[in-house]
Amino acid sequence: MSEAPILLTDEEMQGFIREGYITLQSALPKSYHKDMRVRLEPLDEQLGPGHNNILPVVPQLRDLLDDPVVHGALLSILGPDYYLHFHRHDQVNFPQSEQPIEPWHLGDGRLHKDGDYHSHHMVDGRRHHAPRFLMMFYYPQDVSLEMGPTAVAPRSQYLPRRALEMQRAVLRQRTQDLRKRIEKEAHASIDSDPEANALYERELETFRVDQAKLFETVEALDAPWQATRTPIVADAGTVTIVHHDIAHGRFGMNTTGTPRHMVKLLFARDREPTTPTWDNSSPEWTVSGDPQEPIWEYVWNWYRGAGEQGTNRAVDDTDALVKRLRSMDDAEAIGAAYTLGNIGEIEPLVEALTSPDVALRCIAGYGFTPLGSAAVVPLLDLVDDATPELLAAIADILGDIGPAAVDALPALTQLLHHEEPRVRQYAAEAIGTVGQACAEVPAELVDALGDDDALVRQYAAISVGRLGPRAGALPRIVDALKENLVHGHHHVRGWSIEALRRLGTAEALNAAIDYLMTTRWDHEPWSGEPWEYDLRRAPTRDRHLLLNSWDP
Repeated sequence: MSEAPILLTDEEMQGFIREGYITLQSALPKSYHKDMRVRLEPLDEQLGPGHNNILPVVPQLRDLLDDPVVHGALLSILGPDYYLHFHRHDQVNFPQSEQPIEPWHLGDGRLHKDGDYHSHHMVDGRRHHAPRFLMMFYYPQDVSLEMGPTAVAPRSQYLPRRALEMQRAVLRQRTQDLRKRIEKEAHASIDSDPEANALYERELETFRVDQAKLFETVEALDAPWQATRTPIVADAGTVTIVHHDIAHGRFGMNTTGTPRHMVKLLFARDREPTTPTWDNSSPEWTVSGDPQEPIWEYVWNWYRGAGEQGTNRAVDDTDALVKRLRSMDDAEAIGAAYTLGNIGEIEPLVEALTSPDVALRCIAGYGFTPLGSAAVVPLLDLVDDATPELLAAIADILGDIGPAAVDALPALTQLLHHEEPRVRQYAAEAIGTVGQACAEVPAELVDALGDDDALVRQYAAISVGRLGPRAGALPRIVDALKENLVHGHHHVRGWSIEALRRLGTAEALNAAIDYLMTTRWDHEPWSGEPWEYDLRRAPTRDRHLLLNSWDP
């Protein structure tokens, strides 16, 4: 990386925190983007060559990651040791195409949030607000409105869309029940058997009539979100960096004769922030009076490594805040939760967190994050009598609080022995953030790498990577990670190789290199001299270059 990264300004960072995305123009020449489009053209986004293996197939994309504009923005938002997530692909909007989609999506191009399994498995629908994961959208060609650009819903990244998602979950379950019934009757898979698929399509017509009221409800709840869609119409070389949880989707059908490419790459933060990593000149958040303001200010202070949070600003009385906490308006409810945390009103948050109301529990968890260390004792007081579901929520919240919750580390370590895999999963994940404030890493994390449950292994590996060299001294840590490199779960393998790289020991690095040398993907897997490559595989546009450069 020869050029100095171009860092974001305070105004750009605050804009990203508010809107959930920032659009930038790469400094690479137009010829680069033209070449990328040509190289992406023959790939299939649904298969290996165009999906998670897109970088080995088009290794020149790496140049984009080294671009000073792109690198500077990622460094500003994720910190200096961010890394590339192993999930990535080229999303193509083909001319006149209608994406195959299940009924619960309610049509082509609907807004959605990416699967939280790529970042964090949410509890009660609660995704973390602190941006530990990002997505990047890259256009290798000019994209007009007629090409069906990617669209985002500004300011949607922190809102769980509870009312909509609860109804969509009902519709999704009923759709899945229909699929299972059809496959049982046909003794075949709908996805691979034409007759079973045809039967499913016929049954869907009746299904839509029978479930008409539910469809109408979902449509009505979805309409306000659809109204906020903002299409990213831009020139070749445009890069849009978005919060992982922003609602996004295809804006519409591609009515041109040219496929529209959009390469999506994911990135992860390595450590919790301790200081600003952008071009920061002021500690002040610019207040706007929006209902989401408490969320935005919390995230701004989290980015700055401000530690314990709070507010000196005048707030409504507690009764009014508790009433808003129970609102089904996401922005109003979450804003109330953060404000209760900011002023130290813990009892209403505890009451809400232990409620049988899932929608209320989702909101309550957010109120504990600004409490920092003050949240530890109230949360741990609930542990002895907690159900597995509540234990998972407690571990999840403590992990989201991060280093300020270091006093909870012994309790989280103990939860690694819980009989419920879901509890062990969140405990394993939480140790990776909470433990950053402790010099010693719990030895039990090594055992978690060999857990019977794949998700426990996955989050143990993520935590080992986040703890880095401090975890490198644990006995058997390298052997445990090496065993996971051949695990059947894609995410277990992906996070384990990253953990090995971040341990920093010679043994760990050698293990990582040995693995990568045997599993590497050659994007042109042909042997022989250049003329053989030319005759068999090289695109016509490259043949004269190959022949002219080869010297026998």
